[in-house]
Amino acid sequence: MATLELKGRYYRLYPAEKYLGYAEDDLCIDTEECAFLIVDVYGQFPEAGEGPDDVEQTGLEYVFRNEYDIIANRIRPSKDAAKQLGMPAIYATNSAPRVALRRSWFDRRTVNVFQQSVEDLFCEDNIDPLEYVYGHSSYIKHAPIIAPEPDDYYIRKWTYSGFFDTRMDTLLRNLGVKTLFCVGFAGDICLHCTMIDAMNLNYRVILLRDCTQAVEIPEVDGSDFAFTKR
Repeated sequence: MATLELKGRYYRLYPAEKYLGYAEDDLCIDTEECAFLIVDVYGQFPEAGEGPDDVEQTGLEYVFRNEYDIIANRIRPSKDAAKQLGMPAIYATNSAPRVALRRSWFDRRTVNVFQQSVEDLFCEDNIDPLEYVYGHSSYIKHAPIIAPEPDDYYIRKWTYSGFFDTRMDTLLRNLGVKTLFCVGFAGDICLHCTMIDAMNLNYRVILLRDCTQAVEIPEVDGSDFAFTKR
C-alpha cells in the first residue's frame, strides 16, 4: 500500500464571536483510494511562442487569462504528480444535454451572467447529437496543456455540481475511491458545489488551495470568499 503524507488545513468557526483561525492535521492517505478531480478546467490558452491573439476568440478571454497561470503552473503539475502516484484523473466538465435546458431556470441565470445560453456555451462537436446539443463552442474546448489524456476519466455535468444527475458517484465507487483531491473553477461556484456533494456522499475532500480561485466581483470586497485565500 502506497501512502501519501501531508498536512491538511481546516478552519475553526467556534466560538463564533472569536475567530480562531486555522489548524492543521497530519494526514496519511492510501493513494490507492484516491482520485484527482478536475472541475471545469477548460478554455483556449496560448501555447509556447503564441500570444493571446493566436487563440480563437470567445468573448470570455478575461476568464481564461486569469486562470492560465493556475492551470499551467499549478494544476497541470499537480495532475502529473497525482498520476505518478497512481491516482486516476477525473474531469467534471460542463455540457449541454438535450433536456430542454432553454426552459430551465439554470439557463435563464446563465443568460443573465454570460449573455449566452447553456446550449450555446457548452455545445460540442464530438458527442452523440441524440443525447447532447451538437455544435461548436470554443469556450468548452480543452487547451492542449490540460486536455484529458486517453487514460483519464471524463464526466459531463450540466449544472454546478459534478455529482448532480451524473455518473460521478458510480465511477468513484467502481474505482474504490474514498478521497478526492479537488482542483478547478470556480472556487465559490462549481468546484464548491461539487465538493459539498462529495462530502454529503461521505467522500473525504481535500482542496488544493493554490489550484483554484473564486469569481471576483468588483462590487464585493471579497470578504465573503476570503477563506479561499487563507
